[in-house]
Formats: sequence, structure tokens, C-alpha cells
Amino acid sequence: MVPAEWGMTISVLVVDDDADLRSGLRALLEVHGLEVLDAGTLREADALARLYEPAVLLIDGMLPDGNGIEWISILRSEGMATEIIFMSSFFAKGRWLGVLSKLGVRHRINKRETPIERIAEIVVQAMPLQT
Repeated sequence: MVPAEWGMTISVLVVDDDADLRSGLRALLEVHGLEVLDAGTLREADALARLYEPAVLLIDGMLPDGNGIEWISILRSEGMATEIIFMSSFFAKGRWLGVLSKLGVRHRINKRETPIERIAEIVVQAMPLQT
């Protein structure tokens, strides 16, 4: 991990409890020139998000220490406007879509049905334009 005082801009924070998925996404996103951090728990993700303020958060719905939607709600209630991509196999239908929309989450990915390469493409496309 790069110390915050080095001034490095983090493009993406990948939050998922699957270490292989995180590693694969990191490799694919770094090919696109993005700076990537990853976390396997919400606690770790929360610390990294607050320290580095990444441009995009890719958040899994179910993590060992909590629910990704609840964390997104907390971030939004605190004013964090970071682009968020929600990724889950369990929250793809019903009322969760409305909740995510109200939280400003424009991108939702079904992990079981989306190849890792496509997930990386969605992240790259969601990156804010640099001015």
C-alpha cells in the first residue's frame, strides 16, 4: 500500500471478499493505467476509501462484516459523491434496484453472469473524465 503522504491518486477501490476476483480485477485495471487498491472487508474498505478518496468504488453486496448497500448509504449520507459500481449475485432484483438508484448508483453488475473482463470494462467506462 502507498502511504497517503506520497500524494498518489487512487483511481479504483475494489471491495470484494473473493481474493482471486480482486487480484484479477487489479491486473486488468492496471493494464488501463488505473491505480487500484482492494479490500476484502467493509472495515478495510472504509479506511481506504476515507484515506485515498478513490474516483470509483466497486463494491460487492455481501461481505464478511456487512452489507455493501448499507455502507453505500452511509457514504452517501456523509456526502461522498464518488462514482459507485455495485456488484453482487444476490441483490439484482426487486426493491434493491430502487434503493441503489436512490443512492446514486448507476452501474449494477451481476457477478455470476458477468465475465471479469466485462467488469473491468465497466469500471474503466465509469471513470470520471480528467480535466
